Amino acid sequence: MKIYDLLEERATLTPFRCGYGGFEFLRVLHLKHVDVTSEVVEYFMSNCPTLERLSILSATNLVDLRLVRPSISLKFLWIKYCLRRDSIEICDANLVSFVYVGLKINLLLGNMPSFVEASLFEFSECSSGADFLSLAFTQLSSFLSQLETLTLNIDGDYSCAFPVPTLPNLKHLELIVPADDQWALNNLTSFLKASPSLQRLINKLFYLLMLLEFSPPPYEPTEKSQFLTRELWEKLKIVLGEPLKMLKAPECLHHNLKIVEIVGYRGRINVVEHVMYLIENVVALEKLVIDPLTHWCYHPTGINRDIKDVKEEEEARDHAMHQLKKMFPSTVQFVCL
Repeated sequence: MKIYDLLEERATLTPFRCGYGGFEFLRVLHLKHVDVTSEVVEYFMSNCPTLERLSILSATNLVDLRLVRPSISLKFLWIKYCLRRDSIEICDANLVSFVYVGLKINLLLGNMPSFVEASLFEFSECSSGADFLSLAFTQLSSFLSQLETLTLNIDGDYSCAFPVPTLPNLKHLELIVPADDQWALNNLTSFLKASPSLQRLINKLFYLLMLLEFSPPPYEPTEKSQFLTRELWEKLKIVLGEPLKMLKAPECLHHNLKIVEIVGYRGRINVVEHVMYLIENVVALEKLVIDPLTHWCYHPTGINRDIKDVKEEEEARDHAMHQLKKMFPSTVQFVCL
């Protein structure tokens, strides 16, 4: 057996119900919406000597997870949306890649010499963007010099540019970025300065005010309960505010970055400034990829992607091909998906 995939909705799994001594040849285990406990996970770790990949999604009963000296075969661990979790401890492991998506937790990582790929997406209603980054780099502090791939969300409010610790061997960086944040370019500069070996950058842009068009309705609708009137638009504009103009970032020439991807592209001034800043500072740039789709915002089936989203993507694609492309030197390969 190579793959054991548990997909039962609200299923509950305990080691006492397995009735089986082990899965000697099990290499990949996906647990989706299965209420496993830490005890169950430890059971699999003890009885699956060849397990290489373990992913746990939406396990409501998984509170604390402690993996100390797990099987040397375990290389990849994904923990996502287990929202009752308090802590994760991984120590003396042969782990190569770790992905965590969920609420802020006490994450303890130690003695993982093969660890080169990290993805942290921690969220909390009470924390700022700077708090997220500070927490992430504290949790990864023992591995900053060996990381080669890093994915972080840097959304939230900033009062200044965030200092990024040196990442000397980082080659692939993926950032989920608020496109309209006034500190966006300065934070991007911090990452570029801290990552001298970076070769590929993926900027995933999202928009805090995507639901509100920043131009008032051309007329007063007759059915005010169904439409956004000019008066209501003005009130919302005061409450939410218009996108702030991004603060100018200092020059930061990068000589190794070759591929840049802008995901969630829109033909807005702040987004174009993102792209132009990279053109001016990434001196070794060989390829730019523009992708209007905000993939991470949708269900994998695309069921929550409506006509408005499709229209915005088409307009963004048209803007990229007919306006943005003209700004690029012929030496850079321009790709619009």
